[in-house]
Amino acid sequence: MLLILKDKKRELVTRLSQDIKMANWYPGRDYIVYQVGKELKMIEIGGRGVVTLLSLDKDTQCQVVFQENGKIILVKQEDKI
Repeated sequence: MLLILKDKKRELVTRLSQDIKMANWYPGRDYIVYQVGKELKMIEIGGRGVVTLLSLDKDTQCQVVFQENGKIILVKQEDKI
């Protein structure tokens, strides 16, 4: 279960069938980018839906860096960027 409280007014609760390997705030803090299995996903705090950003080669934990206010997303998994 993922529980996020923001400004004590909004909360997001979701259940996933797989473990979350990594999670980061997207710039602006209205979204969370997270990894489950081989997928990198983004969910809006308002709970309007989940978007799959990309499919990864492996299910090992990745690292995510946002540049230009989220317009560029760099993903590193093992030795690949």
